[in-house]
Amino acid sequence: MTLCLLLVLVVLSALGYVMLVVFLDRLAFRAALGKISSVIAKHEKPLVRRRFQTVRCDQHGNVLFDDWTADINSFIAAVLKPRLTEAQWRAIERRRDSVVAVIEEHVARLSSREVEALESVAYPAEYDRYCAAEMREA
Repeated sequence: MTLCLLLVLVVLSALGYVMLVVFLDRLAFRAALGKISSVIAKHEKPLVRRRFQTVRCDQHGNVLFDDWTADINSFIAAVLKPRLTEAQWRAIERRRDSVVAVIEEHVARLSSREVEALESVAYPAEYDRYCAAEMREA
């Protein structure tokens, strides 16, 4: 009887430990996603510009993201990693594809706003004013 009780306690302890590890990992991942959003906001213009430069279509109309995905991975290593704790970095590394997708989605949304702003410029004089405002802001 005592042996069975001891075995049950060991199993419950192991299960509790696993649940705690999973909980802490998810907590670190959520915190990392919050930091990612704030870092993207700080690097918004260069990221949008780089996306415009690297995303392209082939002769068949397929959108090619290879260069842009490489840029995102470089951004993660050079800009994000120094701002994350060790636990957050491990959580990001385990879900790298999800993180790349989150960054791509966020920057794509920002890019579509840029495109809308450019499309609203219908006449050369408006385009000149738009460019002047962008230059002043830069």
